[in-house]
Amino acid sequence: MSTRSPISVPTDREKPSLNHISIRIDMAAGKTKKVNEYQAEKQRRLHLINAQKAKNERMFSLLGIHHLYQLLDEKSKDKLARVRISATLIEATPGCNDQRSKEVIENIKQAFRSFETSTEILLLTGKKITLRDFKTTLTSIFLCMESEKISVGPHTKEIKKEINNLLSKYIDIWLGVDQQSKDFFDDLCTHISSLKYGIYYPKETYKEKPMTSLEDSWSTSPVFLFNREIPNHRQLNFDGKKREVYQMGFPELNKGVRWTQVASERLGLPYGKSYPCYIQQHAIVRLTERIGIFSESVSVFQACLSLEQGKVLRMPNSEAFYFELKILNIKLGYLVTYLIDEMLVVKTFIFVTQSGSPEGKRIEAAMGLKRDDKDYIGMSTLKGFLSEDVAKNPKMAILLEKSGCADLLNAYEVFSKKVNIKGMQATGRIITQYLEKSWRPHKIESMESYTSDHLAIVPLLPPQPAPQPEVVLEELEEMEMEMEAPTAAPPQKPVSKRRKIIALLLLPVLIPLLLLVYLILWIKNGFKPIKVDNSTSDNAK
Repeated sequence: MSTRSPISVPTDREKPSLNHISIRIDMAAGKTKKVNEYQAEKQRRLHLINAQKAKNERMFSLLGIHHLYQLLDEKSKDKLARVRISATLIEATPGCNDQRSKEVIENIKQAFRSFETSTEILLLTGKKITLRDFKTTLTSIFLCMESEKISVGPHTKEIKKEINNLLSKYIDIWLGVDQQSKDFFDDLCTHISSLKYGIYYPKETYKEKPMTSLEDSWSTSPVFLFNREIPNHRQLNFDGKKREVYQMGFPELNKGVRWTQVASERLGLPYGKSYPCYIQQHAIVRLTERIGIFSESVSVFQACLSLEQGKVLRMPNSEAFYFELKILNIKLGYLVTYLIDEMLVVKTFIFVTQSGSPEGKRIEAAMGLKRDDKDYIGMSTLKGFLSEDVAKNPKMAILLEKSGCADLLNAYEVFSKKVNIKGMQATGRIITQYLEKSWRPHKIESMESYTSDHLAIVPLLPPQPAPQPEVVLEELEEMEMEMEAPTAAPPQKPVSKRRKIIALLLLPVLIPLLLLVYLILWIKNGFKPIKVDNSTSDNAK
């Protein structure tokens, strides 16, 4: 008779609940996910190393040292591929978290990526590589070979020696590439900044992934960290109306915002004071429309430079200070400024040919033009002079030279290399046609050449510094030496007749007095004769 073991029926306490089952499933899924993530990360790193190895081999070939790469064993090639410079990162500080700043940073990323991949660098071998490859792959190779800790096989000394010699030849190119990137960011920040919404500026830094062992990967990423400062806004009264003004400044790489200031001595005022510069919205609009070929931010940047460096003029019967605005050494007009509440405020911008400038008044007198006429034919903006017709017209050359606007003859040649001036030729043609019709040969040719330099303010010189203590001591010693030095006796004046008469009258009186003194001394001496001591007499002598 066979016996069966009794089947144990789980009680309610021993039955697994649905919650326990789901937890076990989740734990198993979590382990599987971690394994999958580990495998994916391992595959990603392997892919990066293989891609870097291919880039390294290509770079050795472009540098003309492919024979050195063939001396490396596989382990050394892997080791070389684990040391790399990553692409430049563009990031924003926590303060740039508003929607506009996010859009700006995204635009910066796209612009810099395009700049890195489109800009080519010429190697010493005559081959070309992109700026991005130069800053990543080429720099990674040089950096790896500079490290004393990294060995690349039995030919390490030979390989490192040749690559280090090559590195010394690339120093100037390296510095040039670094400066190119900084200049790009400076220009980019100038374009995207606004006095109304904020000035953006980058600071250069690095992010590193440290190497835990020689078998591990090491990487560093150059980072440009962007920040923003909003200029001060103030309301001032102009002609009985409230106007909003903005503090002027522009971004500088790794320095922040450079706020524009003007020293008091440049205004002909007492030395030792500085005035912050502000500009009203009306002046920004006029500046942008009358220059016409640059954005608002670039026009304001050029205005900042002119305020810091430009010549300052004073017009007769005016309290304003006129700052010459020059771009690429071409004089384009005047920034009209006033001192208000310890600030130098730009009220408007006058183009050099307009009625508000001395040059514009001479053009009106020579051609019989009025303000409306100049506006109508396009003579009140830079666009009217960005034409080959204007640059090569002999009558226009005479008019501009006689009126003090000779720089405008070079505007076409200078600005056509920097900006796209297509579609601006027609305005210049209209101006030259009008000039031909209204030409007054006797009036214009008899004019003398003009310059506004006589209106310029001569900056005050700094006060003379106090003499140093050493200099004062030297001067005192010189004075003492002069006092101790023998001096010639002054010439004696002849005795006047009056003095001679007085002396003759006093002589009878003095002789009895001397006898009386001698008598008193004789009595005191006991009626003995008075002896004179030889030593006393010698001393007296």
